[in-house]
Amino acid sequence: MPASHYLSSIGKAATVTIAGAAAVVVSLLAALYAVMLCGSALGGTAIGVVFGLVALAMLVALGYGFWRLSWPLRALVGIALLAGSFLLLPRPTCAAKPQATIDCQ
Repeated sequence: MPASHYLSSIGKAATVTIAGAAAVVVSLLAALYAVMLCGSALGGTAIGVVFGLVALAMLVALGYGFWRLSWPLRALVGIALLAGSFLLLPRPTCAAKPQATIDCQ
C-alpha cells in the first residue's frame, strides 16, 4: 500500500476523534447550561432527565451535522467547537472569597 493511503487513514481517524470529542464536549456543556438555567424550577430526578435529554439531543444533532460535512470541514468545525466550548466553561466566581484578595476586585 502506498504511504498516501496510510496518511489518509490517519487523517480520517484524527478527524473522527476531534469531531467526536467536540460533539461530546459541546453536548455536555449545553446540557450543563440547560440544567443551570432551569434547575431551580425542576425537582431532584427531573434535573437528571433534562440533562440526559439535552445531551442526547445535542449529540444526535451534532453527529448528523458532522456526518453531512466533508472531511476537511469536519476537522475545522470540530476544532472550532472544541476551542469555543473550552472558552464557554463556567468560571469560578469571587462570591465565596473575601474581597480583600487580589484576584477578586
